This record gives sequence, structure tokens and C-alpha cells, in this order.
Amino acid sequence: MNRIKEVREIHGLTQKQLAEEVGVTRATIANWEINFNPNVQMVKKLSEVLPVSPLYLMGLSDSMYDNFELLKHLLTKESTMITSDEDSMIQIKRILNEK
Repeated sequence: MNRIKEVREIHGLTQKQLAEEVGVTRATIANWEINFNPNVQMVKKLSEVLPVSPLYLMGLSDSMYDNFELLKHLLTKESTMITSDEDSMIQIKRILNEK
């Protein structure tokens, strides 16, 4: 599975919602999910919106979260991104177990 699609689905976003956040069309997101080809600026924007490591999106790292700031963000982000306490704990546990 394409990593953009994978992370988008983890965060419960539709292609349209992600497109609006990034500032592109839904068709562009669909294209990137089939044939990963965003430019560097768009990879940076995607990594900020989702939030996930740009290296992970590009397939250059197996770690979704490369730093503690992303973990801190996950712990404090709005509840609309995480639907339950159990989901929060699963995501936090995944981050803490990554090497």
C-alpha cells in the first residue's frame, strides 16, 4: 500500500479532506496514492498535515515518527484525529516501540 494512503487512512481522512489541508485537488491525492510523485514542498506539507516523517512517506525510513516532537503532538492533538483512548494508546505504543 502507498504510504500516503496508509497514513491518511490511519488518521481517518478522505482524499478530499487531505487535499483541502494540503492545498491540492482530490485527483492529485488519488494520483499520488497510485504513483508517488509529489515534489519536495508537497512532501513537506503532507508530513506536516498527517503528521508523519517525510522520510517515511518517501519510503526512505521505516519509522513513521522520527522525533519526539511528533509524539508530543500526538499526545496533545485534537480528539477529532483519534476516536478513543484505546486508539491513542495503540498509536503511542507503536511510536515508543519504533527504533
